[in-house]
Amino acid sequence: ASIQEDQELRAIDPGRALPPPRPRAAPVTRPAAPTTVPAEPAHSETAAPAEAPPPEPRTAVMTPRPQLSSSLFMGTVVAPRERGSLADFQRKVLQDSASMAQRTNGRIRLVGGRSAEERQAIANELVALGITAGRISAAPDRADQNRAGIDVLVEN
Repeated sequence: ASIQEDQELRAIDPGRALPPPRPRAAPVTRPAAPTTVPAEPAHSETAAPAEAPPPEPRTAVMTPRPQLSSSLFMGTVVAPRERGSLADFQRKVLQDSASMAQRTNGRIRLVGGRSAEERQAIANELVALGITAGRISAAPDRADQNRAGIDVLVEN
């Protein structure tokens, strides 16, 4: 089931730097396990989850500081107008982006928007979330200079 979950995650977000699936620890840690696996296939399924927790602490040690391949697309936001504000889902994109950038010591790149002022408004929101201005870069979308959406990417 863990290999299938890994494949599903990779299909949903191919840019995510997931480690390759680990082989089950049961055959390595207990020599008796391989003899029971062929003899009782139904019991091997119940034995594997009981033996799965020992690898978990190793995974927990590696997760506090995720590594990004180069850039990770976090979502698209639209700068608020004069009297508007960010929608909740847009604010969540910025919060997640700020959190990821802080955990990875990465930078945030904003691409799009109709003007430098719109990109600056989103940069200001990120600064309010704790990202220093020097770690934020912004540029128009080369393919569509007038695109309202601003893509938010976290980079190493």
